[in-house]
Amino acid sequence: MRFLFVLGLLCISAVCAAASFSQIKRIADDDALLENAGVSLREVQFRLPCLGAIIETSDPPEFSNYLFVQSSNELNLFSLEDGYLLSEVQLKLTAIEGVAFTGAGAHFQLQIFSHRRVIALFMERDKVQAVYAWLTDHGAPAREPLPPINKGVSTNPFRL
Repeated sequence: MRFLFVLGLLCISAVCAAASFSQIKRIADDDALLENAGVSLREVQFRLPCLGAIIETSDPPEFSNYLFVQSSNELNLFSLEDGYLLSEVQLKLTAIEGVAFTGAGAHFQLQIFSHRRVIALFMERDKVQAVYAWLTDHGAPAREPLPPINKGVSTNPFRL
């Protein structure tokens, strides 16, 4: 009986995680939510749903669904909680130490490096390439990518 209860909870959490990305996709064009989160709409270059991880230690990366918002002078990663956008990362372009992308087929990863932190974002290939090109065109240094950072794989990008 206990096993069925735990199995039911696991199924519910899996459904909620899948719904979260679908919600992120729906709110990507919601101007009111972005303004409430402090984003100046006239400066937005990109607003893209993505799967991402913020890696600051040698622990295995924990991926979450985010809304990536790139303005003319900073990038933001927002999570969605109870209908509100919560800022998980706010990074000035001048603080970016490097950007790279890696991948093949439909799975491309943008890697953003800043002060002992790597932000790994999975998006569609054309979106990754567009964000990478915009960042490098606006002063972010290009660098060699790390091997793809994957869910559940213990990767220490600081030793590579």
